[in-house]
Amino acid sequence: LVKSASVEARLVVIGDGSDRSSLEATARRLNIEGSVEMPGFRSDVAGFLSHFTVFVLASRSEGLPLAILEAMSAGLPVVASTVGGIPEAITHEENGLLVPPDDPQALSKAIVRLADDQDLRQRLGKAARATFLERYSLVHMVDQYEALMKG
Repeated sequence: LVKSASVEARLVVIGDGSDRSSLEATARRLNIEGSVEMPGFRSDVAGFLSHFTVFVLASRSEGLPLAILEAMSAGLPVVASTVGGIPEAITHEENGLLVPPDDPQALSKAIVRLADDQDLRQRLGKAARATFLERYSLVHMVDQYEALMKG
């Protein structure tokens, strides 16, 4: 759906797992394999994120995914499903866009919206970075642990 919009998009799937061959087959079936990159497991995720415009995590189940925090740290606008701890980190329209799980229409609409609106991308990305620094940075975590230890 994103590809059919007037958006030039590339999908990069970082990570590896049992669904890889199925994802590759789906890309071939949809004739989009030229727009899909699957580099597999990477230890240099921060380097990859610096080349992205939008970060998408369309999970059906999650806790608070490190991937979301890494994207926020990189100042990327996030599109994610409203599962697990994701809504604790991402507030819809404030520092990202949230969509229902298993709703490809809503997911593609959010991606296209960000692709078409540079100001929105910049605002959400800047807010995501600020949220990361305020709630999830190492300094913040150390301060929180210290406060707990002092009782």
